[in-house]
Amino acid sequence: MEGKKANQVIDSLTLLCARGQELSSTDDLQTLLNRVIDTVIEICHTEAVFIALATDEKVIYYKVTGSGGNGEIKKLRLDENITQRIRETDGPVIVNNIPVDSDDYRSLDDISGVRTKKLMRIHIYWEKNVIGVIQVVNKENDEDFTEQDLEYLTILSNQTGSSLHIATMMEKLHNFFINMLEIMMMATETLGSQQGHSVRVARIATKIAREMGVSQKEYKNIYYASLIHDIGQIKVARDQIVGGERLIPVLGAEMLRPIKMLNSIAEIVEDCHERWDGSGFPKSLKGDEIPLGAHIVGFAEEYVEWLEEESYRKQYDPYFQDEFFRRITKTHNPKVVEAFKAVRRKERERPDSFIEV
Repeated sequence: MEGKKANQVIDSLTLLCARGQELSSTDDLQTLLNRVIDTVIEICHTEAVFIALATDEKVIYYKVTGSGGNGEIKKLRLDENITQRIRETDGPVIVNNIPVDSDDYRSLDDISGVRTKKLMRIHIYWEKNVIGVIQVVNKENDEDFTEQDLEYLTILSNQTGSSLHIATMMEKLHNFFINMLEIMMMATETLGSQQGHSVRVARIATKIAREMGVSQKEYKNIYYASLIHDIGQIKVARDQIVGGERLIPVLGAEMLRPIKMLNSIAEIVEDCHERWDGSGFPKSLKGDEIPLGAHIVGFAEEYVEWLEEESYRKQYDPYFQDEFFRRITKTHNPKVVEAFKAVRRKERERPDSFIEV
């Protein structure tokens, strides 16, 4: 038994070492929190994990395992400041005897659907400042949390501190980036597109991207490119280029490439008017010569433009839908079209998630 326990400790420490290297190279906040929560569950064999951050007092991240949850990490914005109360409590701490009638954790219990019977809690620090807290609820098989569990959690917390600080700064930079794209989008729409056109394109393009299982990086690039796919209109209008419509993709890409943060979406912007059969522009690419992101954005834009021509009611009418799909049979990637149809089928089954364009 002692040998088995020693091997479990070695395995856990080895896993923590490997995860520490992963965390140190992660600057995306959502990815970082996912990895931290999954590591806690794997090492401490716990029923639920909550993380609250000092940067937002009314947001909590959590995951419930087993029959109590679907295994997904969720982000929830609360009406009350539960996270402040969690952070202000002492830590690190183990509590293995929470009374059945205790109201201290009812708010979190209502959120997760898990009644808190036992817990561990530890703060996450950056330069002596508390920047977050990890709360672990209920060990498997109703076992008590141990000092060994708390030691693992302490190691993980120490590994997380600097990475969480960097990821939080990157999140702020990302929000600034999104605001900048929205300003560029609004400037573009003043030159001819219907108000909200780019947002509608982005909404459809990202649903198709999600259905096709693209990587998180590609998903973001598709979203960003959708918002400013017509940014070349600014240069056409400024320089009064006659017949410049077919130059919009090229001019847009030229505007984006010198900006490092926008360089990765320039290709999508340049190629989103290309078509599967080679009838598009500006390079007459065809088939798989066109990047997938450009296929998706190009299809989404054409669908939105088709709806904007007359009436948004077209999206609910099967006759008009069939007419659209007949029209684009040869011009769009069949896999993108099928992904969009799959999205529509799912949304007919769940009307609350229907694409509103």
